[in-house]
Amino acid sequence: MFDLYIFDMGGVVSRNPNVGPEIAAYLELDGARVVAGTNTIAPHYDIHLRRGDYDIFDIVYASHLMGLAKPDPAFYTCILEHESCSADRAVFIDDFPENVEAARALGIGSLLFTGAEQLKKDLTALAKPAD
Repeated sequence: MFDLYIFDMGGVVSRNPNVGPEIAAYLELDGARVVAGTNTIAPHYDIHLRRGDYDIFDIVYASHLMGLAKPDPAFYTCILEHESCSADRAVFIDDFPENVEAARALGIGSLLFTGAEQLKKDLTALAKPAD
């Protein structure tokens, strides 16, 4: 498995409320950190905070607080540095192809979110060692 999983909050978790807790619990079983990496603005961030939407994450990296946004490579490298994690030990999940490609270009295992069942399959496939 990996050491760090970075989820997009908006497209993956907000629009699919059952996905976040289920996947986060699955990944944390292996001792991985599960964080949110989200492009957001203060009012949206505050709403998610009040509703407890961020509770499933170890920490939230919010663009408006970081001064960086996806798909800027600095967004991903900032998270990796704060987490003391190398790119090859991290996985990024997002529903925007340009964000996934930007993370992949840095060597981060990256998955395009299209649905909960596909995400489970993709995570399982990504965790298997190459032959």
